[in-house]
Amino acid sequence: MRGNQAQIKTTTTRLQYRNNWSEFLFWGSGQDGQLVSRTVTLTVPDSWKIVDMKK
Repeated sequence: MRGNQAQIKTTTTRLQYRNNWSEFLFWGSGQDGQLVSRTVTLTVPDSWKIVDMKK
């Protein structure tokens, strides 16, 4: 990556009913719109040094 600024990207996946049948089967479960996963990706320029402090 070129430039001097880091970039962050967040990807979120949520449950969503695909059709009326699914909505009927799971009605009342409270799962529609429920968070399944969230991934955060940080991209830094090539000129930056990355320090990893592992125990």
